[in-house]
Amino acid sequence: MTNGDNTVQDSELFSKPYNVDFLTRKSLGHQESYDEYVLEIHGNITLTEINPDLIEKDPEQVGHINARLIQTGRIVNDGESIFDVYDSFDQYFHEIYGELFDSDNEEFTETIQRQFKDLGSDSSVLLIDDVEVLPAYRGKKVGLGAMHRIIDVFGAWDCLVIIPIYPPQFHAYRKNADWKKKMRTDLFTKDEETARAKLEQYWANLGFEQIWDSRYRCALCTNNKFPAIQEVCPKL
Repeated sequence: MTNGDNTVQDSELFSKPYNVDFLTRKSLGHQESYDEYVLEIHGNITLTEINPDLIEKDPEQVGHINARLIQTGRIVNDGESIFDVYDSFDQYFHEIYGELFDSDNEEFTETIQRQFKDLGSDSSVLLIDDVEVLPAYRGKKVGLGAMHRIIDVFGAWDCLVIIPIYPPQFHAYRKNADWKKKMRTDLFTKDEETARAKLEQYWANLGFEQIWDSRYRCALCTNNKFPAIQEVCPKL
């Protein structure tokens, strides 16, 4: 866009790139089942303004994404029990096992295999715990961009990505009270079924679909082609 003097307007002389910084940690020594085969991933979503003099301001946090990568292939190769890994942490993790695996043979259930036909027998599972974006940055597909990048980095191939459809306004919230205030969940719809439908539609932009045997979780197999980030988030 130009003004009457055919010069670029000030508003287009600087950019505001979004980034996600991933943090994870792994012990150099062998650990118990959960810590050995589950990689906890914390992503800080930031916005960095660059002014017309090309000087970057300090990054501003606009959201976060948290996930866990369960390394199924390593579990099998080491002769360990998949059930023991999923049963070694908490009830939620145990329930995930029950939805994904057949307890008789520790393989993905027949339903999962029918729904995601290209899923490998030892495919890793990337379990998304939460994706949250502050109110001022919603509607810009920042959450979709962060989700795409966590898949690109940690589950780009032979991975089943799972995301729960739990609207935050209806469920127990994170411990950080200050963050809870910033999130303004009171701005979200008050109807739970409507909220779930909106979340499912949002994640469907990346190719997620509801797991047939689950009302509250969606999944994506990365052995199948899914949209490139420039198709999903062309303006980020």
